[in-house]
Amino acid sequence: MCNTNSNKKLLKNNHGLTIMEFMLALAGGILVLLAVFFAWEKFGSPLVFKYSATNEFNTVLSQASSVKSSWGGAYPQTQITNIGQDCKSAVSSGSSGSSSSISPNTVVCDALTNGNQSTLNALLYWGYSCQGGTLTITGYFGNVPGGVGSQEANSILTNIATSVQSDSGWDCTSGQNGSGINTSYGTINCVKTGVVCSPTLQ
Repeated sequence: MCNTNSNKKLLKNNHGLTIMEFMLALAGGILVLLAVFFAWEKFGSPLVFKYSATNEFNTVLSQASSVKSSWGGAYPQTQITNIGQDCKSAVSSGSSGSSSSISPNTVVCDALTNGNQSTLNALLYWGYSCQGGTLTITGYFGNVPGGVGSQEANSILTNIATSVQSDSGWDCTSGQNGSGINTSYGTINCVKTGVVCSPTLQ
């Protein structure tokens, strides 16, 4: 009989959490969420950014071959410092019309963006240049984790440039012919030398 009474008392005592226990559990949960968030910011976000930026850069570099084929086997001799901005009119008008009316900029813009507005928006501050036998594609990564100019950002940009160079065969890191990373602006120049730059359709 005495045993039954003590069991009833235990059941009453373990009926629910006290407010203090609930608050401690809530605080512990918040701390775990914060730890996960900061771990993601430090390790996960830069990895995702590197992967995404490398793929984006490789896609643009691979599109350069369609620029060449659209210009008759040579690269259009021109310079576009901001594809996302400078190509708006070229993409909206398209490259239709007679071959004599097709401009180098129109061909570059159409080939690098596939005539797609969302791709065009993604190439804000990206660049194209073909001068003196050197083709340069400039990638812009101003939203790099850590902020442009920081040690973390410089490390990420170096990693992107090295990966892109390895994947594509372009020179993105040597510093020769304008290749390399500008950490102050968050840009990477990848170059290909010995190409034919022509101001007119071949």
